[in-house]
Amino acid sequence: MIITDIIMGNLLDSLKDYFDKTPQDVLEKDFKELAYLNEIGPDAIAYVEYVKGNFDIEMSYSHRS
Repeated sequence: MIITDIIMGNLLDSLKDYFDKTPQDVLEKDFKELAYLNEIGPDAIAYVEYVKGNFDIEMSYSHRS
């Protein structure tokens, strides 16, 4: 579990660094280029609900609208 925490911590730090240091116009361009991925498969919340309902597995998440 410690290795997972380190990896996730590094991922989180990398994402924060990317969003803090990348100009807004580049962020918007990147988002537009990847927007089509939102149409592929279920979103994360739908997937969690599917897993909870079909596999009797508890998964925690925060659903912010």
